[in-house]
Amino acid sequence: MAFAFGAAYGFDMEIARSFTVDVPVERAWSVLADEFHDVGNWACGIQVSRKLSEEGPAGIANRQCVVDGMGTITERVTAFDQNARTFSYTVIEGAPGMMRSMGNTWWVESKGVGQTEIRFCIRAEMKPIPAFMMGWMMKRQMNKMCDQICEDLRSYIETGAASDKKQQQLAKAA
Repeated sequence: MAFAFGAAYGFDMEIARSFTVDVPVERAWSVLADEFHDVGNWACGIQVSRKLSEEGPAGIANRQCVVDGMGTITERVTAFDQNARTFSYTVIEGAPGMMRSMGNTWWVESKGVGQTEIRFCIRAEMKPIPAFMMGWMMKRQMNKMCDQICEDLRSYIETGAASDKKQQQLAKAA
């Protein structure tokens, strides 16, 4: 995790995670890239997600997610490399007003037969005054969210089912 004050005195935040799952690389890549628009099926904090268009890398240019504490956000795939198994996306609509920009990059790499390393790095830039007043709180919330994403994704990739916590959220919503 890193943060710094940017050129315009905004708050630049970077939060990275890496973990290994016990599945072939093709399975992990399929969940993250081919099912990009279905993140709401497995990630806590995302009530629902959907594909907005068929064009673009991996057959999707934009997705929309209803995120706890943020409302509806729209994300656009900005880079996609099938061979290197990496892609990036950025929030294009619905980011909290205190944010200048938000985005994420995922990497999926084989670590041998049946093992895959998954990495991601969220980058965000807050506006100066909110950064000064609330940057520490935002960083703490995002770290907690990233830890949960790792748990949820591991469960979904390895078992094909949402984590217990996500299943409880889905049951409450039904």
